Amino acid sequence: MKANNFKFVDVVVCNLYPFRATIAKPNCTEETAIENIDIGWTWSPLQPQPTPLLFLSKRIPGGVTLLRAAAKNHARVTVLCNPGDYQQYLDKIV
Repeated sequence: MKANNFKFVDVVVCNLYPFRATIAKPNCTEETAIENIDIGWTWSPLQPQPTPLLFLSKRIPGGVTLLRAAAKNHARVTVLCNPGDYQQYLDKIV
């Protein structure tokens, strides 16, 4: 990691598509449902300075897999997958 100047990941933030809510809508088409099958998107974090969280504007596919991998490392990585949890997390680390 040092040779490639990689930093350790402390936080994984990944939001999934609202599949259940989408298919529950009476006007949901098969195409819309398929588009909401989550392969996931995640934001790639940058170094945590000067603010606690900075993100690239480029999204990277693989959200479900990323969440699973992060959850397996829960002792060392904070996993956030609900925007409603962001502020509570930020309040605790600042």
